[in-house]
Amino acid sequence: MDRTGYLHHDHDVDHHSGVSMAQILASLPNPIFVLDADNCFIYLNQAAEMFFQSSQMILSGMPLDGFIPADGSLFSMLQRARDQHVSVGDQGLELAGPKLGLKLVNVQITPFGDTPRLLVSIQERALAERLRGQSLFRGAARSISAMAALLAHEVKNPLAGIKGAAQLLESGLGDEDRVLTRMIVEESDRVAALLDRMEGFAGGARLVLSPVNIHEVLDHCLGLGGGILWRAPGDPPAI
Repeated sequence: MDRTGYLHHDHDVDHHSGVSMAQILASLPNPIFVLDADNCFIYLNQAAEMFFQSSQMILSGMPLDGFIPADGSLFSMLQRARDQHVSVGDQGLELAGPKLGLKLVNVQITPFGDTPRLLVSIQERALAERLRGQSLFRGAARSISAMAALLAHEVKNPLAGIKGAAQLLESGLGDEDRVLTRMIVEESDRVAALLDRMEGFAGGARLVLSPVNIHEVLDHCLGLGGGILWRAPGDPPAI
């Protein structure tokens, strides 16, 4: 049996119906092709010829990696089906190559008898389906952004109450204790500013950048430590 005559012998014809296996495969709308042990084409139906944009006469004997990179996931599926002698399938597989372009497909690979040949069936998915999946992803991202904005709004309400309570307490405290109430007010303002940025991110607002004095940030962090002694490497020992 040669490569070009595959599935075209007389014994493939059902004498009762007069229909051959090759005629059945040729009439199927999905690309179907058979690969040998070296992943070279030995049969393609008409849909597969259109998929690879070439005829069976030209493709017969050509390796599949001439159209699809050999390091792709399709070749790992072929190897698994051949090694384990089981049917392997996947959905939403992207096939890409210089000759093939980019195609989104469902793939089913089945061992062909007791030989290392593999029968590969491809169902090409429409571009609209791929765009619909991208639309669902964008919708989920918008939902997460809206949830972040709602959470930021709900946190700002009790935060304003904490700030107001600290300001009321400050009027009845001494100078030493007012440092703590002022810290509560400043930290409340800082968290409120972060929440405003979260709401701006959800609404698509542009991020406004401004210079920051790093010494003020460090002094603020040191102030949060209260009575803790901070010592950096190289500082002289405390006396």
